[in-house]
Amino acid sequence: MKIVMVAGGTGGHIYPALQLAKALEKDNDIVFFGNESRLESTLVPEAGFDFRPIETIAFSGGLLRRINSVILLYDAYKEMIRQLKIIKPDIVIGFGNYVSVPVVMAAVKLKIKTMIHEQNRLVGSANKFLSKRVDCVVCSFKENLRVFPKDKTVFLGNPRSSAFRGVKVKRDILVKYGLQANQTTILICMGSLGSLTVNKFMIEALKRLAETSIQVIYVTGREYYEEFRARFEETERIKLVDFVDMVELLPNVDLLIARAGATTIAEISALGVASILIPSPYVPNDHQYHNAKDLVDKNAAVLMAEEDLEVDDFIESLEKLLKDSTQLKVLANNAKKLGNLKACDDIIKQINRVVNDGS
Repeated sequence: MKIVMVAGGTGGHIYPALQLAKALEKDNDIVFFGNESRLESTLVPEAGFDFRPIETIAFSGGLLRRINSVILLYDAYKEMIRQLKIIKPDIVIGFGNYVSVPVVMAAVKLKIKTMIHEQNRLVGSANKFLSKRVDCVVCSFKENLRVFPKDKTVFLGNPRSSAFRGVKVKRDILVKYGLQANQTTILICMGSLGSLTVNKFMIEALKRLAETSIQVIYVTGREYYEEFRARFEETERIKLVDFVDMVELLPNVDLLIARAGATTIAEISALGVASILIPSPYVPNDHQYHNAKDLVDKNAAVLMAEEDLEVDDFIESLEKLLKDSTQLKVLANNAKKLGNLKACDDIIKQINRVVNDGS
């Protein structure tokens, strides 16, 4: 089967697409499309997949930018009609973001089977637009079923969850980071790029945590690593890294403090990890807050607003939660109820239904 995928903008769109592509690559030919200047242009080729760039920009900002966005989207749409006629895919799968619109719409025009995947609880505008035109919608939150057309929408979860299938606890991995395998350990990670605002707050917070018996692995983000190290010196129990392999490390920590992007939510629910979520207030439509709220409403995570962060309250809340082993287990168990380790398998079955049965 020939499959065209389009994913772009942020890791929240790209990582699920790559996870599904890895599950499909053995028996299928896969081609990715995305923006040449965004994260996908690096991550997709690094993962070993054929990446082909198109030029689009978001429909936002001032009037001239919006006009330029429409022009670029239409040009990309015409180019995709030409490209899809050559590739002749059996199905085109979009993972949200504006870059998916011209690719999926070209497939609709050519009567190629189409599917879109929504990773967030709050549905993105691109997927909301495309959902009325595609053959199938796959969503990651049950609440999405209220938004998308009922006759074509299925709740199967986020493909990223499948990365943790078969993963086992190996606390000795903490030794690799210079920590003790049997000590209470927190992982703090504000996404793959890190957060400048949270980094500033964490300088003082980590100094306070260094006075406790808690072990911390703090992920600064690659862009901020050297600057952070210049302002905070590692201790015996506080270790700094620029990036971390979540599949390797996440099963072996007692608590995760993180943003609430779609990938993070999928990872938390796949493993069943107790977490404190600090949604980014800088993302479109505050969608990370809605992702976090979904877990909080189910007593599967604790929510902290970035604007309310204060060192004394943060440390007090953290120590209180870590001392409450019952609550940690409740958060972890409730989170695990929301995950689907077989998400990739289930989505692949749905792809085959769409291509072969037209349903």
